[in-house]
Amino acid sequence: MEISSYRNSILFTLLLLLGSGICNNFQNLTEDEGLPAGYFLKYVLANSLKHEDPCSWEDEKFRQVAYLQALPFPRGSKPAMHISNNFIRGTVERGRKYCKAMSFLVCDKATEKCECGDFAMQAQLGDKYKASNYILEDDAVRGKMVCRWSESAPCWPPQPPPRGVVLTSLREVITCSNGLQCISRHDATFCTNETISAYINAAVEEKKSYGELVDGMRTGKMCACAKIDEKFEDSM
Repeated sequence: MEISSYRNSILFTLLLLLGSGICNNFQNLTEDEGLPAGYFLKYVLANSLKHEDPCSWEDEKFRQVAYLQALPFPRGSKPAMHISNNFIRGTVERGRKYCKAMSFLVCDKATEKCECGDFAMQAQLGDKYKASNYILEDDAVRGKMVCRWSESAPCWPPQPPPRGVVLTSLREVITCSNGLQCISRHDATFCTNETISAYINAAVEEKKSYGELVDGMRTGKMCACAKIDEKFEDSM
C-alpha cells in the first residue's frame, strides 16, 4: 500500500475510533429485527447505573468483551449486528446492569461501584488503563456533577457523529477538567484534527506500526490535558 493511502486509511479509522468517546456501532446500538420484542428497550434501561451505584464487575467484563469483539467490524455490518444482538440478549436474559457509559461511567473492579471512566478505553488498554485519568467535578453551567479528563490524561478533539447516528443516542462530550485544555504534546498548542493528522504523518515516516500509533494516542503521547502555557518535557 502507498504511504499516502496508508496514511488516509489510518486517519479515517482513528477519526471513527476517537472523539467524544468511542464512536462505533456497538456504542450506538439500534433496534434490530433479530431481537425479541422489547429487548432493545430493556437493554437501554439496563444502562442506567449512576456514579457510586453498586455494580457487577462480571457484567462490566461481559460488556467489554463484547465491545472488543464488535470493534473490528463496520457499523451496521452483519458480523457487528450479530455480536450486538447476542450482547443485548445476554444482557436482558441474565438481568445484567451497566454503569451509564453515555455519562462516562465504568464499573470499578476493586470497589464494584460506578466511577468516572471509559469502558471502551479500559477494554482496549487493559493493564495500561488508568482510572486516575478521569475525575468527577461540578459543572456550574449545567448544574450537575460530570466526569472529565484529569490533568495529564490523554485527550482528543470532539468528532462529529457518524452518519445515521441519532444525536440523542450519543455520549456526552467529555472535556478536560476546569482550568485545563487538550494540548498537543508536540508543540503545546490546542489539540485539533490537524494535530491528529500530523501525528499520523510522523508515525508513518518513522515506520511505526498501526498498533504503536493507536496505543500512543490512547496513552497521551499525542495530546494530553494541561494548562495552555505548560511545556511538556517530551514530545511525540
